[in-house]
Amino acid sequence: MKKLFILVLALVVAVAVFAACDKKNPDSTDATTTTVTTEATTTTTESTVATTTTAATTTEATTTEATTTEATTTTEATTVVPALPEPYVDFDFDGEAKDAEGHVSITNNGATVGKATVTLDGKTYEVDALTASKGKYLICQFTEITSASAMQEWAQKGFSVEAFYVMSTKSGKVQGVICGTQAGGWGVAEDSVGKPYFITGSGNKKYNDGAYAKEVSSTTELVHVVAVYDYENAKNLIYVNGVLQHSTDASATFGVGDGDTFNRFCIGDDIKIGNIGGDFPTAGMIMVDGKIYAKALTASDVSNLYNAAVKYLKTK
Repeated sequence: MKKLFILVLALVVAVAVFAACDKKNPDSTDATTTTVTTEATTTTTESTVATTTTAATTTEATTTEATTTEATTTTEATTVVPALPEPYVDFDFDGEAKDAEGHVSITNNGATVGKATVTLDGKTYEVDALTASKGKYLICQFTEITSASAMQEWAQKGFSVEAFYVMSTKSGKVQGVICGTQAGGWGVAEDSVGKPYFITGSGNKKYNDGAYAKEVSSTTELVHVVAVYDYENAKNLIYVNGVLQHSTDASATFGVGDGDTFNRFCIGDDIKIGNIGGDFPTAGMIMVDGKIYAKALTASDVSNLYNAAVKYLKTK
């Protein structure tokens, strides 16, 4: 019995020693588990950092695109409005015929001044205008040009004439638009078939050759005509709806009109000695706008004037 007790005691001691040794072993299952968990945690952290970096990059790219879009929008919103040449004479047909610049006096010989209906590109507009017909026109006089020599000096600095009108009736004869010719002088008119033209007096002969439009003007649609006396380059030029149609040579000296016509002209006719119209009466014309410039306009000037005239009409 004593031997059996000793054997059991020895077995208990052996089990206790084995258990103690097992807790001190660094390669135990618990240690391995702890290490794996730590590595997994580290891996997860690294993944999070990478994700954050990617998001930051995307945000920067989006910000750059937004800035570019804003810059483009600002550029497109900028509109450059071309400067127009200053007129020497600016006809106004609001209730009465007058020169807004004050350089021309006007006598109305029966023409109608007020609202009229006109057409452009198939659309109609009601605007202030001058309506002239046979025997009914305006007589105009430059108030600050008081001698023939002064008129010649003014003209030889170069000048231009603008008319925005419709000649509704073709009479088969020459019809004055803005015209002051009498053995010299200058004038914008339509020939016997209805082509707008520009003529100036010459110092060597009665007139320089006229500059003519290529086509007959419409009887229903407005036409924009600009005539240019370019003294420096000795040219007469005519533009229709912003486009140059014809140019001719002009003499080295401007020839003024005879007698008391040197500083006078008509709208809707042509001047005659005695300060009356009658040489080139219109059968029927409506003028929306007329101007005279104390210089030779450039092609760019004329194009800008045409665009401005059309824009003005379309605001009505």
